[in-house]
Amino acid sequence: TTVAFLYGESGAHNYINRPLSINTTTAQSGFELTVSGDGYASGNWEAGGYVAAPTLYTNEYIYHSGNTDCQIRFRSNRLTLYADSGTAGYIDLHDNGNIYLSPSNSTALTLDSSQDATFAGFINVASAKYITTTVPSGGGTWFAISHTGNESWTWTAQSGTGSDDYLDVGIGGGTRAMSWHEDGKVGIGET
Repeated sequence: TTVAFLYGESGAHNYINRPLSINTTTAQSGFELTVSGDGYASGNWEAGGYVAAPTLYTNEYIYHSGNTDCQIRFRSNRLTLYADSGTAGYIDLHDNGNIYLSPSNSTALTLDSSQDATFAGFINVASAKYITTTVPSGGGTWFAISHTGNESWTWTAQSGTGSDDYLDVGIGGGTRAMSWHEDGKVGIGET
């Protein structure tokens, strides 16, 4: 067993001004460097195993040793996880309050700070599954289409007179084109 003792001045930066290695040819158990207090490195800190600390600080990147395009990037108020930077997916916790998800280096889903979701492509629901929308007891819109340059359309669930609950479709905020009532009646051209 080889033991090396390194002494330094308490409360000051103490330096090892040459490379420090413990058995550089093969990894073996039982070798460790313990630092009580803060440790600093002006270059890279490499570990073949793990680094354990109550708090670990880095300036900007943590890279995977086998593929440096696989990384975690820290910026002011922002964190990005890259599966393979430039070619594969990422998760970007952006400083603008949005979350961006990408399976192929192009944003597929944006979750904004208002908790709205914007999909760049189609939304598919698995077989025997469905989408549920909850509207207030007094009624409300459960689906809307914004038709660029034209009218916007909405589908609503409404509470009518008495026990007359119904669904309708029409121009958003305007004329309702058609309604389907719980008693089986259908209304056409209603306002």
